[in-house]
Amino acid sequence: MFDQPKQSTKAVLKPTTPSSASDKKEALTNNKYITSARNLIDHPCTAISSGFDQLDRYLPSNGWPIGSVIEVLSGATNASDLWVALPILKSFNADDSWSALINPPYIPYAPTLTNFGIDLNKILIVNPPNPNDIFWTAEEAIKSDTCSVVLVWISHYNRKALRRLQLSTQQYQRICFCFHPSPNTQRHTTTAIRLSIRPNKTGICIDLLKCRGGTVRSGININFNDIGYS
Repeated sequence: MFDQPKQSTKAVLKPTTPSSASDKKEALTNNKYITSARNLIDHPCTAISSGFDQLDRYLPSNGWPIGSVIEVLSGATNASDLWVALPILKSFNADDSWSALINPPYIPYAPTLTNFGIDLNKILIVNPPNPNDIFWTAEEAIKSDTCSVVLVWISHYNRKALRRLQLSTQQYQRICFCFHPSPNTQRHTTTAIRLSIRPNKTGICIDLLKCRGGTVRSGININFNDIGYS
């Protein structure tokens, strides 16, 4: 599905050495990958509803921001991971876009997806044989013209790889959910949003640990009976 890059980026990107302080400033301001704080204020992010009113009120622009990685700490691998992303999968699915699930720890239950209104023909599941290829595969899915939302499950935290994922997601204006079981909520992250999720008797409980442009909040309870989950 995705072609392995055959040319090293080191051969393409050659560093330049600005000759003065003004040249350095101009080089930075002209870099398309650098956004000033003023630009963030003048241009509010575009967002799409999470599908949960209880959660949207704390998210920037009342939804998941387009061009962001949502980091999800689950504590343990279980089906509640996917529940938090089902509404966004449905939203893009209805827009004739594909969704990619990279390295899911379980096979999604097809009847649940179908009952929720998700077209299984637009769901792409990729299981890289080499764990070292998981981040690369997610990046390639983000860069493709096919997938609007990417879900990736990782087994270990890699700050550098997550930063690359965030930059790609921002550049190509995608949404990426990155699930991992790390219990360390104090570890620094470059992702736009970090949340922890745990199942409860009626659904899930979400703690917003980091929310760029939104509000940090604990104990957001999502009741599945209210939104038609079966």
